[in-house]
Amino acid sequence: MSGFAVTASREALAWSEPARPPVQWTGVVVAIAVAAWVAVLVVVFNMALAEVKFWLVPITNVVAVGGLAPTVWSWRGRLVLRFLNCPRFCAASL
Repeated sequence: MSGFAVTASREALAWSEPARPPVQWTGVVVAIAVAAWVAVLVVVFNMALAEVKFWLVPITNVVAVGGLAPTVWSWRGRLVLRFLNCPRFCAASL
């Protein structure tokens, strides 16, 4: 037992809507910024590589995607940890 007192009956809890936390838009903004930055870096790298040898551009892209695909695919079911928005968790872990 956790020591907390139950103040509502089961019937009242069954008919009430669960409280939804507010949407945290920080993660969306960060994801968009990182995606834009990575896109710019890939384009600039490919342009520089095309000046050296044009045929290296598709080969390096295929190798990069082939190397990242298994890792990204294995992350599908992994729990996402939100360290930037957890002051209680971060303080408790110290």
